[in-house]
Amino acid sequence: MNFPYDRQPLDKKQARVKGRDVLRPMINLNDYRFEAVLDWIKIRVSFTRTTQVQHVQKALRKYLNRDSWIVGLDMGSGETFSECVITIQEPKNFALVQQIADDLAAKFGEASPACVVGLEVSVDAYPKMPSEAARVALLREMLRTAKPNFDFWTDPNAHPRTITAGKSVDGVRGKATVSHINPTLRRAGNFTGEFSHDVYIGGWGSLSVDGTSYFGPKDGDLMVRLMHKIIDTQNHKSGTWCDLPEEEKRVRIEVTLNEAELNRRGFSTIQSLKDFKPTVLQKEVFKFWLPTFPKPVPEEKKTENRKAIEKWQGKRLGREQVFQSAGMVGLGAMDQALAASKKMIVQGIPVGMRNAKMQARVGDTHVAWDELNGCMNEALRNLGKRMGTAWGKL
Repeated sequence: MNFPYDRQPLDKKQARVKGRDVLRPMINLNDYRFEAVLDWIKIRVSFTRTTQVQHVQKALRKYLNRDSWIVGLDMGSGETFSECVITIQEPKNFALVQQIADDLAAKFGEASPACVVGLEVSVDAYPKMPSEAARVALLREMLRTAKPNFDFWTDPNAHPRTITAGKSVDGVRGKATVSHINPTLRRAGNFTGEFSHDVYIGGWGSLSVDGTSYFGPKDGDLMVRLMHKIIDTQNHKSGTWCDLPEEEKRVRIEVTLNEAELNRRGFSTIQSLKDFKPTVLQKEVFKFWLPTFPKPVPEEKKTENRKAIEKWQGKRLGREQVFQSAGMVGLGAMDQALAASKKMIVQGIPVGMRNAKMQARVGDTHVAWDELNGCMNEALRNLGKRMGTAWGKL
């Protein structure tokens, strides 16, 4: 294998991974600083009297050092409205958002309590010695080992993909391109519930470090993005942006939760966010996995049957090759396909001739990347502590 992984014996007693080897990325996470942040929050406010964008913006700037995106929902004459959605970029904490909502209610009247309709939480990784090579190395391993814990296969628009910006000309970026991790599966339409042998065996691409990679549909209930964040204040309409200074460039993983997802979790008002703990997102989003493989069998101990199987397997994409290109996402699909194939084979064998080994469930063979998950957890816990402290001061 020609990529930087160390193959080590796995010291685990679970039957699904016992006696296997694990691939560990050869990257020192102590060379990075991890920080979790609120990227933005979107609130819907209803006033008892009409107003305009500039008046709401003026009230917001009392608390914020940058303009917020304000969209009137019931626009009337003179571009007035009494209900709007406000996107607040990088709020320091939820307590500040509550202060803002209270101030708006005092100025314009409150027809109903402010509602939370969107939220984005990010974990950023900064190399302690800033360099593009260090950022790319970490992002590449995060892309390989990410496997968000929600369904991103059923909807073709949710499939893992990378969007890469077009070439820049005179400071303006060209049209972006989209590459899917499995074009074959995407062309097949909606996921039927089981990966077929032909789907996972071929057609695997990779998530690229040169763009932003997505899991989940745009504007869906839950969406995850991983990126090499080197620009800010991007304007998609004009195609312009600002380059970040070297020390602010970082690797980012972020999750966006829309109103339906927030409501499902019990968060509808700003006050309800007092109970929001960023660490609960780790299981679904901020968790990374490592692959395991059977130990190699010495040539002299191979049976003729094993040699024949290996010869057949040699004509197909192996697990290590799938991991190298498609990461844990590809291996997860591969494991599901193997389970489906085994189920089909066993169903064709008379019940009386089946043994326990035949009927054993094909389980996941990956293990948690404890070191990276620990970095994520600490960053999320620190964000939660900052939130709690701010609420206490309100």
